[in-house]
Amino acid sequence: MTFGITPQRAKPFDFNVQLRPEEREWWRKLENARQNLKTAGEELDEALKSGEIRPGKEPNYYSRAEALKTAPKATLDNFKAAREQFQTILRDGVIKEYRTPLESSKVQLVWIPRPVYTREGVENKICGVVTVRVSIEKTGEFGAIGVVNSYTVQCLPAVGLPPIGVPNPPRDEVPYRLGHGLDEAALEAVKEAIFLPAIRDYRPISTKIRLEVNFNQKI
Repeated sequence: MTFGITPQRAKPFDFNVQLRPEEREWWRKLENARQNLKTAGEELDEALKSGEIRPGKEPNYYSRAEALKTAPKATLDNFKAAREQFQTILRDGVIKEYRTPLESSKVQLVWIPRPVYTREGVENKICGVVTVRVSIEKTGEFGAIGVVNSYTVQCLPAVGLPPIGVPNPPRDEVPYRLGHGLDEAALEAVKEAIFLPAIRDYRPISTKIRLEVNFNQKI
């Protein structure tokens, strides 16, 4: 899955010379927790994959809440534990004002669930894109979140657009909405996303980003 959010690194400094031992240990733990979370998220996605919408097949669920009820308990519990571990380590370092080995970096998307089609979206064969604006705090938590705009597109095979990306090129902010519950479904997906916050002067900072959530599978 391609998300379109890539880190922008500049002038990484020497890990051993510039960082205090506790900062090095914190970053090492955070990187390990991020990888564990990514793996746990991929395993959860795979467990839910069989119930997703496919050409000629009715999906097994029409909301994220319904989807999670179909997940194996062990897989879901493993994901929740990995998410809590990552978020706890990140918050701890931010509270202690630890530095990172990066001078600057854009927000990095660690994991986000695939958007779930609503029943109305399936019945009306709607394909489209929802642009969401998100405020990411330096702890990785959400601030404000909302739909900027959304629009319909021609339905493509599942190998078409990635489910999540960034607006490219940027589109005008218009009050149009995709409807059929898909704008809300896009927000559901983004609210579950997990981010590594942006970095400036070697420390995490709060910032705002936009994401495009693509409902673009052949129905």
